[in-house]
Amino acid sequence: MKPRVVICDDERLARERLVRLLEDIGGYELVGLAEHGEAALKLVQDYQPDIILMDMHMPVMDGYTLTRTLRAAG
Repeated sequence: MKPRVVICDDERLARERLVRLLEDIGGYELVGLAEHGEAALKLVQDYQPDIILMDMHMPVMDGYTLTRTLRAAG
């Protein structure tokens, strides 16, 4: 089974670059793209990814807050 990945970045070009990198590397299943931490949190709850690639400075919910939220949820 391929590791599931969520990409979270407020910049569209950064998200697209990460998608291309994952495609080039191969062996990963991209399960969702998010523009901020709140959207990523929903994707994490829905898909239980193995890896989250995220920007730390984003609007709505930044990567630091998302990380703390996920750690607290255990």
